Amino acid sequence: DLAAVIGSLGDARAAEGKAGIAEEAYGEARRLIDTALDRDPDQALWQLTRARLLARSDRAAAERALAAIMGGDTGPVDGLAFPLTFSHLDVELETTSHSLAARPGDRAAALRKLVSWQAAVSLGDLVGAGPDGRSDPGAGAPYYQVACDLRPDLPESQIKLGDALLAAGEAERAAAAFQAALADNPLSIEATRGLVAALPRAGDLHGAVKAYDDFLACTQAVPALMDGLPEVQRAYWEAVTLVEAGRGREPLALDGLRSANYLLFAEGDGWLAGLDAYARDVQPGADACLVVYSAMLPVERVVAAIEDHLRDAGRDPASLADVIVVERRLAPAQEQELLALAAAVYPCAVPLRVAQAAAAGKPVIADFPRG
Repeated sequence: DLAAVIGSLGDARAAEGKAGIAEEAYGEARRLIDTALDRDPDQALWQLTRARLLARSDRAAAERALAAIMGGDTGPVDGLAFPLTFSHLDVELETTSHSLAARPGDRAAALRKLVSWQAAVSLGDLVGAGPDGRSDPGAGAPYYQVACDLRPDLPESQIKLGDALLAAGEAERAAAAFQAALADNPLSIEATRGLVAALPRAGDLHGAVKAYDDFLACTQAVPALMDGLPEVQRAYWEAVTLVEAGRGREPLALDGLRSANYLLFAEGDGWLAGLDAYARDVQPGADACLVVYSAMLPVERVVAAIEDHLRDAGRDPASLADVIVVERRLAPAQEQELLALAAAVYPCAVPLRVAQAAAAGKPVIADFPRG
C-alpha cells in the first residue's frame, strides 16, 4: 500500500513539473513493491502496481509484466492499486468483494479476473501511446478486445476498443463496441461521441442521426448531460463532413425563398418565441419567408411543434405558410450558406448561433423572451 501511495505522490510531483522529485518517489515505490513481491510473488494487485510503475522508466519491461498479469488467473488480490485515483477498477473491486462475500471461491476468481481486465486495458493504453510519444491508438485494439472478452459488461474497455478500432479504420467494429458500451450505460457521453463518429464512416448515417437524437432525448431527462453536447456534436459533424467530402457535396437548394429570408434555429429552450417574433415583425403578404433550421430535433417534431404552438395561440397554422423547415444534418459549410441567405437571424439565445450570425455580419433579432 505504501508503494501505491508514494508512486501517486510521484505522479503529483511530475504534474507540477518537479521531475527529479517524481523520479525519486517512483524509485522508492518500485523498491517497496519489489520487496513486497519477494515475500509474496503471487499477489496480483501488487504485480499490477509494479508493472504500472515500470511504465515510467522501462516500457518494454512494463509491457511484459502487464501481458503476464493479463494472461494469469490465480493469485490473491489484496491492498491498494497504483495510481491512487478514482478508477473503474476500484469500484468493481469493491462491488465484487461485497456481492460475493459469502462465496469465497467465486470472489477470489472474480477479483483476479478484474486485475487481468485492468492489465489488458493498461497494456492497450501503453501500446497505443507508442514509443517516444509517437501515438498509435489503433495498436491497442487487440488488448482492449481481451479486456472486453474478460469483462464484456464494463463500458470503459468497450469505449477504448471502439476508439482504437475507429483510429485503425474499422468503423463497423468500432460502432459495435460503442453500442455495447451504451447497452451497459445509455448515458455515456464518450460512447455516444464514438458512435456518432463511427456510424457515418460505416455507411449508416441514419443510425448516427438516431444515436444523436437518443442522446438529445437523454439531455432533456438528465440536464447534466448537456455538458457533453458540444463533444457529441463535434464528433457527429466531423464524421458527416468527412462522408460528404468523399461523396462530393451538392450545393444547398431551398425552394420558396423570397426577397427577405429570416433564419430561425430550432434549438435551446423557448425557440418558438422566435416564431412569434417573426409573425410580429413581418407583415402578412410580405415578400419574405422564415427558414427554420433544426440541427438537433427531428424535422417532423419541429413542424408539429410549430403547428401546435400556433393553434395554442388561436392562430391558423396556414397563417404562416411562408415557413420552410430545412432538412437537418447539414454540414458546417451548408450552415454557412443558410446564414449567407438570411436577412436576419433569430438565434433563440443559443450562444454558438449568436457568434455564427455575428461572424457572418447578420443582424441578430433577440428582443423576445429567452429560454
